[in-house]
Amino acid sequence: MTPETVLLTIKACAEALTATMTWLSTDQGKAVVAKSLEDRTAWDRFWAEAGGGIRKFFSGELFKQPS
Repeated sequence: MTPETVLLTIKACAEALTATMTWLSTDQGKAVVAKSLEDRTAWDRFWAEAGGGIRKFFSGELFKQPS
């Protein structure tokens, strides 16, 4: 690997990062970020509920009869 190749690689990465940041500042990019945050919140909520059910199963609470 030559120094020129290293510099060209660094330049390409910097240009890709710049293009990504520029796109993220557009309305479409902002919408993608907002949707990603919504999806992550839903994902976390799902696993929190699933984890609660698993805890109830292993603690025996899931099988207790209501009083």
